[in-house]
This record gives sequence, C-alpha cells and structure tokens, in this order.
Amino acid sequence: RITWVGAHNGNINLQVRPQTDTALALGIMNLMFESGEFDQEFAEKWIYGLDEMKARAAEYPVEKVSEITTVPVEDIKRVAHIVGTERPIGWAWGLAFDQNKNGVQLAQAMIILAALSGSIDRPGGLTLGPPSALLGKWRMEQRGAMEDDVWSKRIGAAAWPGLSTGMATTQPDETLNTMETDQPYALKMGWFNSSNFLTPTCSAQPKRWHKALQKLEFVVVQDLTMTPTAMALGDYFLPMATWAEHNGIVLTHYGRNTVFMGPMNKALTVGECKSDVEICLMFGQRLNPGWWPWYKPADGKSLDLDALAVAVEDFYSDQLKELGFD
Repeated sequence: RITWVGAHNGNINLQVRPQTDTALALGIMNLMFESGEFDQEFAEKWIYGLDEMKARAAEYPVEKVSEITTVPVEDIKRVAHIVGTERPIGWAWGLAFDQNKNGVQLAQAMIILAALSGSIDRPGGLTLGPPSALLGKWRMEQRGAMEDDVWSKRIGAAAWPGLSTGMATTQPDETLNTMETDQPYALKMGWFNSSNFLTPTCSAQPKRWHKALQKLEFVVVQDLTMTPTAMALGDYFLPMATWAEHNGIVLTHYGRNTVFMGPMNKALTVGECKSDVEICLMFGQRLNPGWWPWYKPADGKSLDLDALAVAVEDFYSDQLKELGFD
C-alpha cells in the first residue's frame, strides 16, 4: 500500500505484490553482486557462504523479479544502487515481514543486504544487541534446570547455531523434518501461542505442516479467536486478551535491541481472558513455583488449570525419559 511516508516527494515506494518481498530482496542482492556495489571487505570477512549466496541470488535477475513483484525494473535498480553505495543503511520492519509465509527467509535476506552494505554494528545501520538466548541459558543454569547436554539437544542447534542461539528458536524446516521423521527424537506435545500457521498466508506448506502436527499427542493453543490451527489441532484452548484488555508494554526490536517502548492501559474486561505473558507466568508458576517466587497473579488467585498442568508435566517427563534423563 502507499503509505504516508511513501507518498512524499523524493521517497521511493516499491509497491510489491503481496508475499513477494523475498524475491525483491534477492533481486536487489543480485544487482549488488553484479555491479560490485557492496562493502566487499565486510562481506568477505563476515558473511559465511558468500559464494553460495551469490549463486542463489543469481537465480533472480531483475527482469524476473520485476515480473514476480510487479515493481518496475528501473525502481529496483535504483534502490540496489542506493543500498550498495549510500551506506550505512538501516531497516525497520514489522508484521509485513513477520507474518509473511517466507518470513524467516525474508528476514535473513534483509539482514544479508545490511551486511553487504557494511551496515551491521555501525552507527546509522543495524546494531547487535546482547545474546538474550545465552542469558536465558544462564538463568536456567542458576535454577539447576539446564545442563549442557540438555542444551545441546535442541533441534537444529548444530546446523543453525546463529538462529538456535541468537533467536532461541528452531529453524522451521528442521522442526518440520523432525516431526515427520521422529529424528533426532519424537515430539509429543505442542504449545502454540498466537501462531495460526495452518493458513497459506502464514506457512509455505500448510498441508505438510497439518499432517506432521497431527502426530502430536497433546496440543495447547492460546489465541484471540478459534483459528483454523486451534480447531484442527487443539486439545486445550486458552483465550487471550487483546491489547485493549490488559495493562502492559509494547517493545519493538531490531537486531535484538529494543528501540521503542510504549505503555498499554487496560480499557475493558471480556470474560476470563488473560494476556499471553500473564498466561505463561501463571502457568510457569503452577508447574514450578520455585522458579517464579516474585510473581503474584493480579487477582491474587492461582490459575485453575490443574488438569492441564498435570498433563503437561506428564508429557514433559516422558519426553525427558526417552532422551535418557531422569
């Protein structure tokens, strides 16, 4: 869409066909490689697999990208030249990236573009924040709950160290392959928080995901509405509060750094809905009170989810026993 910023004179608005942002990023990348307009010293030093990246980007010549995205060729060339020569640059993205069916690949491509322009960890570019996942591991170790041999068993930890550690998550393809093959171990339970990925807009292969997820024996879904994912897979559904139904804060972050903080003031109450953070805190305290001694529910009551808590504990214990832990 044409935004207020994009409509002003002097600004360039690349109005892409929905869900084609990743092709645009690869097209810009290919033009930078072809022209040599990128920070070659930075790229050679810091981009792992640079030659493979060049080969992948070469599959997206500008004419092909223009056809895919409906963005004019000359506009794509102009942006590639600016990104490659007027550096450093900075990105700001939101749900248009995060809820794209190729969102992981898109985010990776845009970060690579920042690296090609030498704009990472440099004033005016993207900054690198603290390794929050490592801090999370340290906190678990202090509670006696996370040993190195357990930490090393994270899915895809060896193949995708940056993603598995820097973002404290798994690479989606690794997770899908694990569910389909039960290798390196079988997954028994899923807890989905605001993740409606059984829709074509949020997943590149929804039918494949649906089939794999049906193998899970126990699924909890917390969301605002009964989504297709909740209806297809959920054993328990926990209704979440919208931003208007709870006090809280909004934090945006790029490069793992928080750059904006805004307050949310509760305006109304609907049923027994809880915020996503509140559900996680209350349930974490129910499962292991010693880890959450500082948290007290706002209503002063314990979360009445005993049956669900017992079921989660059973599945968690069974999973650890199968991996060889007491």
